[in-house]
Amino acid sequence: MRQLCAENDGCPGTSGSIEHTPQQAPGPQQAPRELCTVALPPTPSQAGSHLVVLEGTDGDGRAYVSQVLVDRARPSEDDEDGVQVQEPGFWLGVRYTALQHGRAWSSAGHGPVQPEVNNEQARRACTDTASWLSLVATR
Repeated sequence: MRQLCAENDGCPGTSGSIEHTPQQAPGPQQAPRELCTVALPPTPSQAGSHLVVLEGTDGDGRAYVSQVLVDRARPSEDDEDGVQVQEPGFWLGVRYTALQHGRAWSSAGHGPVQPEVNNEQARRACTDTASWLSLVATR
């Protein structure tokens, strides 16, 4: 994860907790389970983007469902393959709420029902893909 952060401008977003609270990361015995992968429509700056929905237990024993956005940006001189992982802290309950016109996302938070609600909304990309794509692609 630290290597991904180094390749991702130091993870200034939600994944900054990789540095601040590394104990929350799941250990090797807690590998996530892939629920689904969703191919995303191309944008002017990106093609071949995929959303991977993961489920597991973090280092504190909390269940999470998280969306990981993997882009293949249009190749440039300084980026050979164009692969980029957005928010690589996959155990943080990241859920994308918009994919066009500047991405937006939410994370699970720590309320009595918030993680449960977030997990269900994150699963929607797998259970109701067409509706989910319609919602996040137009925002």
